[in-house]
Amino acid sequence: MNLSILKRLLSKREARFVIGRLHENGKTNCEIVGVSRSKDKLTLLAVHSEPEEQRNVDDEKDERPRLTNRFIMRDHGKHEHGWPLQHVGKVTIDGVAFEVRGQECRRISGYEWESVIELYEFMKAGWTAERFEDVYGEQLVLTRLKLEGEDARIIKPNANSEILFEKRPHVISYSVGKPLTLEIGENYPDKLWFEHKDSEERIWVQINRVHLMDIYEELLKAFDEPQAAESISADKIEEMKSELEMRLGEICPRGMFLPVVEYECDEDISLQFFAQSFLDETPRNSGAIGFIMGADKETGKLGSKLKSCVIQTAVTGDTRTLEVELFGY
Repeated sequence: MNLSILKRLLSKREARFVIGRLHENGKTNCEIVGVSRSKDKLTLLAVHSEPEEQRNVDDEKDERPRLTNRFIMRDHGKHEHGWPLQHVGKVTIDGVAFEVRGQECRRISGYEWESVIELYEFMKAGWTAERFEDVYGEQLVLTRLKLEGEDARIIKPNANSEILFEKRPHVISYSVGKPLTLEIGENYPDKLWFEHKDSEERIWVQINRVHLMDIYEELLKAFDEPQAAESISADKIEEMKSELEMRLGEICPRGMFLPVVEYECDEDISLQFFAQSFLDETPRNSGAIGFIMGADKETGKLGSKLKSCVIQTAVTGDTRTLEVELFGY
């Protein structure tokens, strides 16, 4: 992380409402730290420590592999199904319901300043963190729920607030780890095959096309739509564009492109592709954006629904081949 990102994090102006209450769900309990509000945006923050068998940090530190994005993402998959607020779809606070529009779980570590600053700000607001005083930072997991609702500006939760969580059906992830060399274009005549991790069942994927996307053109053009001008003021549009461009710049500088893989596979499966260079890197807090991109066509060359995956590693416009990994599904 560079200092400009730290400066941006410290410049945030948010109201914070401390709750500091244990939430028990029968598996891994967590503490609801509180709710932060920036204009009409609410974020509920919770923290929990890993199960007892994961806490022997001092004994295992020398034996752990080098910290890479691949290691963290695989390790995340091992524990994510036991994390307490995973897959929550609705939160009701003092009788007011909010839809969960975004969710993030991450371990606290020395390179991840945003989480440390966020916990510090809640401590300044009155959160005691007593339950975690003897827990190593690496064993703490932070969960953020982005909440949306009409009463976001007026709600003021506290330690006595009634908070209810409603979960939605969740998706199970499986690792694959299949290295691939992809060429830009449509020259993919044959299916690829990999095995289901548990059953050894063979699963197919038919790549239709790999292309480079100008993410600025794709995302910012929505602000030029007539509907946007009708419902949002010009100043607000410029503010939103500026914020989006700042976040995009952390992932893909202007003049660079993001690769997109369009593919067919079984209806109930979605694939994850990552650049091998990204998976081998030491993690950086450079931000992340979730892309939901539709393919140009409804169906692919085999007649199945065409799906797409954006690889969030920027490349130059003259890139012809990509070293990637079919990471999971």
